[in-house]
Amino acid sequence: MSLESKRTRMKSGFLFICTVIRSLFHNHSSFRKKAELSSQPLSPTPLVRTGIATLPFPVKPGDLVWCLMPLSEKELKTVPEGHRIRPYWIAQVKNNHVMGFYCSSKPIKQCAENSIFVIPGEVTGLCRSYVDLRQLHPIPFDYLLESICFIPEPIQNQANKWMFLQHRKDSKRQDQIFPVPLMPYPGDILKNKGVVLRCDEQFYTAIKMAANQNLTGGIKTRNQYLSLIHQPIHSYFTASFKADELVGLVDSSTVFRLEKNHSKQKKQAKDKEKMYQMQPSRFRCGEILKDLYDQEYVFLFAANSHHYGYPLDDFIPIQLTCLSKKLSSSFMHLPLEDLMTDLQSLSEHLEKTPFIAILKHLQKKLYSQPEPCRCLLHG
Repeated sequence: MSLESKRTRMKSGFLFICTVIRSLFHNHSSFRKKAELSSQPLSPTPLVRTGIATLPFPVKPGDLVWCLMPLSEKELKTVPEGHRIRPYWIAQVKNNHVMGFYCSSKPIKQCAENSIFVIPGEVTGLCRSYVDLRQLHPIPFDYLLESICFIPEPIQNQANKWMFLQHRKDSKRQDQIFPVPLMPYPGDILKNKGVVLRCDEQFYTAIKMAANQNLTGGIKTRNQYLSLIHQPIHSYFTASFKADELVGLVDSSTVFRLEKNHSKQKKQAKDKEKMYQMQPSRFRCGEILKDLYDQEYVFLFAANSHHYGYPLDDFIPIQLTCLSKKLSSSFMHLPLEDLMTDLQSLSEHLEKTPFIAILKHLQKKLYSQPEPCRCLLHG
């Protein structure tokens, strides 16, 4: 075989191998592209038409509307017939389409809990609606079928806050879509203020929260348990509310539980105060009593069928003692200045106890009495 014919055969073989490799590479690329497309969510963008269209019925931001799923005809065929019509929560109205969030009557699979916003059933008049806030879908006007209801502005406000919190973590997420002002609402968890319980146009009230490792009597947020046991409620101007204060949200059932717990604690505190109301006594405030062993005590007041005072030899009294009823009077009284000093010390140390109201009352009476009568003050 000549050298020329060998070169020709080698060239033909090389071209054949190149052709096979190109074919394999092309098939692999096509397969990978199809796999990528099938793994991505179906995009309704091609459905959006240019020009100005007419709405089939009045639609505004905040409306919940029955819509044909905004998919192409080919894509719709892959969806079971009974599931092609879905509710969408409309956020924006454009020239020829609306932008809305997908809704479902059941929790949405493969959607993180922090991306789902729940509209209560009493608002929709149907059932609870789970809203996927991850993506706004463009819906052509002719895909709008029937209006369900208008979702009130306070709930739109809460959805905006939900998106605001997610946008703070991930700037790619939607941020405050609904055209309503950001206002405080029951369930807001505010930095340095606590959980909002009630609000109106002028004021809102929030209950302070304290870090606690026990879930009892509190809520969990940001992996931390917050307790409201013995926490105060404060009022603030509604106009002073700022979005940067927002650190979390709780649902209405939690707000109801917080209010119920706080009311219960408040009632218990009042009942406890009633238990310790001053009663008449045969001894006088500041009178020195002694027992059978000549141990001496200073009598202060009687309450709840008991006598209260402190040992005379306490240099600075910091707590009250329930005195025995077998004590007798020494017919002597503690000097006025010493009595006032001891009452002040007790008031400072027992400020968070039910006795504080009685101690303050005794101090007030001592100061208001004429000088000669102070030592004769009755409980």
